[in-house]
Amino acid sequence: MLDTLQRYEEALTAYNQAIQLNPFYTRAWYNKGITLWGLQRYDEALAAYEQAITLNPRFADAWYNKGVVLNNLERNKEACAAFDKVMGKDKTITLNPQDVEYYEEALAAYEKVGTLNPQDADVWYKKGIVLDMLERREEALATYTEVINLNSQYQYVSTWSSGKGKNVSPELVSDKFPDAEVVILLHGTNILGNEVYSYVKLLGSDLKKMIAAMRTGENFKPTAFGMILVEGTGNPPQEIRDKMKEEYNMTDVPLLKLEPAMQPKSFDDENK
Repeated sequence: MLDTLQRYEEALTAYNQAIQLNPFYTRAWYNKGITLWGLQRYDEALAAYEQAITLNPRFADAWYNKGVVLNNLERNKEACAAFDKVMGKDKTITLNPQDVEYYEEALAAYEKVGTLNPQDADVWYKKGIVLDMLERREEALATYTEVINLNSQYQYVSTWSSGKGKNVSPELVSDKFPDAEVVILLHGTNILGNEVYSYVKLLGSDLKKMIAAMRTGENFKPTAFGMILVEGTGNPPQEIRDKMKEEYNMTDVPLLKLEPAMQPKSFDDENK
């Protein structure tokens, strides 16, 4: 034990020296956080991870380790916010874990917050995402069912794979017509695996953002990009189609062709 502590202290000295030479050395701040964690100096470890994130906001491992420290400090809501960056609905960077330990830690944080806030559908939704990542699909489905019971709008959190609509063309997905009004019909598969549809009215600038989200394959709510006109399960019935045609001059047009987007690199090292 004493030998281990001595090695941590020696490592901490080395990382502090590296940071003195180059305060912008992200990896040194990250490794300093790991060393401080080993020394059980959790507040200081948190500060080191936060500095690493300040220098590189897309450093996934630093976000994850920040969540672990916050969870250990019983700051569970903040831990969930950190985990959201790498595995939740606000995911903007990709974590490439070697084992399930990453997701088990996040699951524990979401469960703690869910116990404190049992009516918070968003927390339970995030728990379902992590269960899916752990390939615990039956538990994920049960969690998603509870989410929809708490907030029915979550049945339209879907992977949207195609759309057709009024005035939709490749040009509108460019920057040429940011203020053009678009009405689009989306087809998708929701978190329970059911087919759903949604007619959305939005601007050309928001259409571009929505198409980008569709290309990632991530779940999202159409309300994040525009106003919902009509939505439902399965395919829209004929009376809805007729109404959309009458009110918005909707006509059948070819499906938007969504080329697969380049997948983000995993951040085993922030410099990759």
